[in-house]
Amino acid sequence: TEEAVRSRMQRQQELYDSSKRFHLIMWEAALHALVCPPPVLAAQLDRLAGSIGLDTVELGIIPQSAALKIPPATAFWVYDDRQ
Repeated sequence: TEEAVRSRMQRQQELYDSSKRFHLIMWEAALHALVCPPPVLAAQLDRLAGSIGLDTVELGIIPQSAALKIPPATAFWVYDDRQ
């Protein structure tokens, strides 16, 4: 468990690396889905809110009311500068 926590904390530091940029787009409904206990969801939302204002992070939320040409998927994709 300690190793997992240490690894997660190291990954979190990537958000503060000025040589990197992170662009996140989420569907608003994902912010409301109770796929974990409410205190865990609250902590996750707090972490997302804390990323607002970081020079390295752009967070976009697609409103639930938006007309979607493609339905949301249950997976996620990671794109980097190689694509």
